Amino acid sequence: MFECLIIIKVRLGQWIWVNYSRIKQNNQWVYAWAGLDSILVFDENMHLIKSVNAKSEFAKPLKFTSGSNLPKDIQIQERISQTTYSYIFYDPYRELYYRFVNIGRDMDESDSEDQFPHLKNDFSIIVLDKDFNILTEKRFPGKIHYPYKSFVGKKGLYLSRTNPFYYGLNEDEVVYDVLEFR
Repeated sequence: MFECLIIIKVRLGQWIWVNYSRIKQNNQWVYAWAGLDSILVFDENMHLIKSVNAKSEFAKPLKFTSGSNLPKDIQIQERISQTTYSYIFYDPYRELYYRFVNIGRDMDESDSEDQFPHLKNDFSIIVLDKDFNILTEKRFPGKIHYPYKSFVGKKGLYLSRTNPFYYGLNEDEVVYDVLEFR
């Protein structure tokens, strides 16, 4: 899996940062964009094979103030309050895809002082079969897992309990919850 950050020029000549996650599966590239409800599948020559609706039940339309020169508090508010997609993983043991969703929430007083306040947000995982049909979406409470440190193994999807806001965090050990979806 690769995570990428690119810049796209949008109308009015403004530039914005865009996150996406991609994986190479057989002879295909599977892309999941942060602000796009669909998953895009391309062949090796980057010809679009299909676009699959993989929208979270928690998603609402994105509202960007636009522009990268916004004050930090506005950037933080947009990052925290909007539901966006982050990673997509393929599980070769169960032939499933996992799409991570960062669920937007209202800001609290300490968010502007925290280094990564979006890690307080709840998140969900959309589970798709090998043909990209949605099987389920499971929601997880914020402040426990660090979804960006997840990986797939033989036993299932490993979710790290290393969120810096987790009160049960022990810096002497790394704890994973292992989920198995079928």
